[in-house]
Amino acid sequence: MKNYILLAITAFTFTSCINVKINNEEGLNKVYANHKNSNISAKGTYFENGVVDSDWSNENSSNATKAKFKKANGVSYIKLNTKKKVEVEFHHQVKLEGNIKFEIVDATKNIVFQRDLSQNSDENFELKLNEGEYTIRWDAKNAKGSYFLEWKEK
Repeated sequence: MKNYILLAITAFTFTSCINVKINNEEGLNKVYANHKNSNISAKGTYFENGVVDSDWSNENSSNATKAKFKKANGVSYIKLNTKKKVEVEFHHQVKLEGNIKFEIVDATKNIVFQRDLSQNSDENFELKLNEGEYTIRWDAKNAKGSYFLEWKEK
């Protein structure tokens, strides 16, 4: 009986170590993973002039988007819609070689947030967004790496 218990504990510990290693390799610190946003919706990923990298991969959810790329040049974006005026907390992580201009733009083309990135970044920020549609853009120039953005209604 003791051998079965020891075997079960060892197997559980080994599995836990594998999961931690995989999560650390991913490098994402998902702060808002289980948060539901009743007044915010998202759609996309889109590209202004076709896919920006032949090795591009991305994944989206109701409150996050992420992408990996090896030699990206061009603009990728998502659309964020707010049903009413809301305060939104954002968490943005970028692992980067090259350059990316990150922007959040409202429906009248006003830039409400912007960063010019040329190195790894991990940032939290808050914005007050009016009701409407926003474009969240990543303009890559010879970029290799990944980005991750998540949001939650405050």
